[in-house]
Amino acid sequence: TAWFACLRPDGLYVAFSCREGAAAAPAAAGTAAFSIDAWRSLPAVAVRVEPRRLWPSLWFAAAAGGGVSRSISGSPEARVARVEHGWQGVLRVPRDLLGARWREDDPLRLDVQRSVPGVGVLTWMAQHPQTPRLCLGSENPADLGWVLPSE
Repeated sequence: TAWFACLRPDGLYVAFSCREGAAAAPAAAGTAAFSIDAWRSLPAVAVRVEPRRLWPSLWFAAAAGGGVSRSISGSPEARVARVEHGWQGVLRVPRDLLGARWREDDPLRLDVQRSVPGVGVLTWMAQHPQTPRLCLGSENPADLGWVLPSE
């Protein structure tokens, strides 16, 4: 899995390319919107974003079949296509879903994860869950990397 992120005035863009082995089942076309809690059971890419330092993470996901996660705060937009040896796409998280206090010149902490049914979840940053606590759950801020705005 390869990916890159771009911060723009209208939000966060994450482009990704997912390679599948010969044994991988093709994703069903036209996957409907799904609960963010269900993304780990689909061939999908998820982005975990910390909208503000030490705030609970927001999760956004796109499935290989084109569906996107839905949540109380809204849904991201995604374009996904099958390509030789896998699938690729772009996930756009609109600015209003990132939180009112996020500014386009602020760095953003995130992790990009990929769910591969039958294999598990692959992560960019190593995961070190903490003892669950209040609204943060077991999230560990050290498990996130940085995306810095650039000109």
